[in-house]
Amino acid sequence: MMEKNEIYQAFSHDDRPEVRSAGLRIQTDAPPGLAEPFIVRAMNDPDERVRRTAKAVLYHRQPWLELRPFAVRSIPEGIPPSDALKSWQGLRRGIAEMAVGPPDRAEHCLAPWLAFPGAWPDMVELFEDGGNIKAAQVMRTHIENSGLAKNDRQLLLAPTYTCNLNCSYCYARQWSHRFPGHMSLKDLDSVLAWCRLQKVKLLILAGGEPTLYRYFSEMLRRAAQEGIRVMLTTNTLYNDSVAKFISTDYISQLVAHYDQGLISRREKNFLFNNNLERARQNGVCLFLRYTLTEESTDNEWQHVIKLAQRFEIPSINYAFAFKSFLGNNTAVDYKIESGSNTFERQLVSFAGDCKAAGLSLHLCKPIPLCAMSMDTMRHMFAEHALRCACGAPLRNYSQNVTVNPDLSTLPCNAIGIIGPKITGFKTMEAAGAYFKDFLKSLLYQPLHDRCNDCLFFFRGFCQGVCLAEKYANAKECKHVSPSE
Repeated sequence: MMEKNEIYQAFSHDDRPEVRSAGLRIQTDAPPGLAEPFIVRAMNDPDERVRRTAKAVLYHRQPWLELRPFAVRSIPEGIPPSDALKSWQGLRRGIAEMAVGPPDRAEHCLAPWLAFPGAWPDMVELFEDGGNIKAAQVMRTHIENSGLAKNDRQLLLAPTYTCNLNCSYCYARQWSHRFPGHMSLKDLDSVLAWCRLQKVKLLILAGGEPTLYRYFSEMLRRAAQEGIRVMLTTNTLYNDSVAKFISTDYISQLVAHYDQGLISRREKNFLFNNNLERARQNGVCLFLRYTLTEESTDNEWQHVIKLAQRFEIPSINYAFAFKSFLGNNTAVDYKIESGSNTFERQLVSFAGDCKAAGLSLHLCKPIPLCAMSMDTMRHMFAEHALRCACGAPLRNYSQNVTVNPDLSTLPCNAIGIIGPKITGFKTMEAAGAYFKDFLKSLLYQPLHDRCNDCLFFFRGFCQGVCLAEKYANAKECKHVSPSE
């Protein structure tokens, strides 16, 4: 390795940009941690070609830097060394060298790093430690401004948990036994009035199957009168009386969840396709949602791919089935401890088929990074098809607050802890604050023992699985309240 470093040192002082770039490429597969300081310096090379090469090499070595950490914590003393840890430590050494430079130059050096949100917390910390307070503040301001718009709040609404399907993997199986069948019109008006006061601009309909709500059309009319956009998540098996309301007058987005069972059910499959076509003709923005189980095969997801192509839907929202807190559904076992790569093979095959069809992917529920190899991780990050955490902590833990048919609340539509009625909270922030400590405890809960030795877990790159599954595992499928 010393020879490679010496070669790079010679190349880095060459006047020709192409030679400096070649020196960087030599570092692509260098042992973890040793090349990072050189790459950091090259990120501020005067030549754009060299800077691009440096960014590509750094991304190859640490693809997780594409993620914005959700909850950064210090690495514990005595954590066993790993390639990821060594690479991160090398990155910090390089940033620390940059941080002790002249303040004006240090501030100028920040621009190339805006593409690596995973490095932002380290940059703030190391620039403050290096005395470059102004540069640290510039980065803090960027972090704050790159968050979600404060005036574009959302609320999840489950007006009913009734459903016309019985999907084996559904997290809300039998939830209809826990709540009244349908939200009353009086309670609906209370929710919409509360949304108006809180400047909620987006209502995400969940359930259950929202289109089975007794007052579905009236709900859409009243939301439109309040100037609230509606995103409908549906199995798309609604009748004509509902279909006529699936238009841009009432619906801004439709997320059609394709159930695997439709493949063998001709009438329902026809209805699904017909309703998608009507929605497309009405100008509604369409998305396809697909849940993979351990039984999913390429034959199954090819149906989804063909649907996306037929209806000109450029992206598939996908997730792996996760455990319900009631423990009554089928869920994917990542088999991390056993070293099995069945899950990884399925993921790679599914992603490859989607890419071949020209489709992009959006992961709806987090999956543990340790369940895949570095090559798979690189590939999935390059396709922007991975995510590190759910949205529940966003907007001070109010992002996924869900309202049930009786106006009681959940911290997320998949986590079955029941909070007060939404109308009992004076503000959206108060609703988030009620669930905050509980959600933080789930975020910080290790998925398994290996998490306690993992860079990704402590630096906020990986929360493991969906928080709903963490909740199910921690409480052994028993109902608890946030304060327990």
